[in-house]
Amino acid sequence: MTISIAVVDDHRLVRDGLARACEASGRMSVAYEGSSVEEVLQVEKPPHVVLLDIDLHSREVGVDEVSALIERGSAVIVVSATVKPHLVHDFLTAGVRGFVSKSDPTESLLEAIDAVHAGQDWTTPELAGIISRDPRRPNLSAKEIIALQLYASGMKLESVARRMDVAPTTAREYINRVRAKYAAIGRPAPTKLDLHRIAAEDGYLA
Repeated sequence: MTISIAVVDDHRLVRDGLARACEASGRMSVAYEGSSVEEVLQVEKPPHVVLLDIDLHSREVGVDEVSALIERGSAVIVVSATVKPHLVHDFLTAGVRGFVSKSDPTESLLEAIDAVHAGQDWTTPELAGIISRDPRRPNLSAKEIIALQLYASGMKLESVARRMDVAPTTAREYINRVRAKYAAIGRPAPTKLDLHRIAAEDGYLA
């Protein structure tokens, strides 16, 4: 199956390079190449994967724009020179599947596309470093972060499970892992109120 790709970047040389790398793989085709999220949303058949720079025309792409792409059925990979921690958390909550640095090799980009197209998450060492940079913050997985954000924001476990498209037992497991990781670094959070406080302290909540 050919994976259709949209490349969204406001630097023509960059997006041309990304497009050529995808097409050279022999298993991907470029359905859109440009600098507008709105134009991607108007493409008749949503691309399987959107490669998205988060800084377009001197502004940051909004979470609502990312959500709109995902709601149409596209998996989104952020491809950026810099990944800001607060945006990582916001975009993970919105459903972004992966983050790739513009300094990463082409092979990493292609592996990321294959992974997110298969429904998996892709985490680069850069993203892992951003998430775990604070020694008082445990190294949570992408799914654990999403579960924490949703649950700490007030959702019931059943609602968290529906939002994440997993079984309630899986959502509970994510939350239990979060609690265990915080307890392991001396920051126990036995109650939902504790989780909300910790999530707010660590920047996981807006």
